Amino acid sequence: MTGKSTLLKTIGSCVYLAHLGFPVSADAMKTVLFDGISATINLGDNINAGASHFFNEVLRVKHLAELLASGKQMFVLMDELFKGTNHGDASEATLELVNCLKGYKNCVFLLSSHITEICPILYKEGITLKYLGVQLDEKEGIIFTYRLLDGVAEEKLGMWLLRKERVFEILREFDLGIQKE
Repeated sequence: MTGKSTLLKTIGSCVYLAHLGFPVSADAMKTVLFDGISATINLGDNINAGASHFFNEVLRVKHLAELLASGKQMFVLMDELFKGTNHGDASEATLELVNCLKGYKNCVFLLSSHITEICPILYKEGITLKYLGVQLDEKEGIIFTYRLLDGVAEEKLGMWLLRKERVFEILREFDLGIQKE
């Protein structure tokens, strides 16, 4: 909600444009030439192939693993990986994946996730964690700072927005109205 996906797409576009020799819309940029760029963003299911959202994620990560195992120097973007499965499996899989990827020193990996409970473990492993800053204001709403900050976001934007839009209150009022009839 703070722009993680947009940031990943923007960075990926800049790296891609630089690889094509085009100018990049940035004050400055340094990159190496990668053997490939891989983006796992907004994957869906594939009804025709009988592949669920999660299975498509698995196949995408498997393909990436094969590229990495072949020695390819990759630039990798992964947005909300493993969101197609239960929270426990997603947490375990994300942690395992990050632990596997950290051995590939000649590659760059940018991952976004809402699985904050694994962050203390990642800190201990020397993984750099960043978040996009926001401020919550009752009158103005969510104020996006568009600043990448060190650490993990503390704000609970989802619940804040649901409450601000009175979603639960509307449902409770409707439910009470039905019970009165």
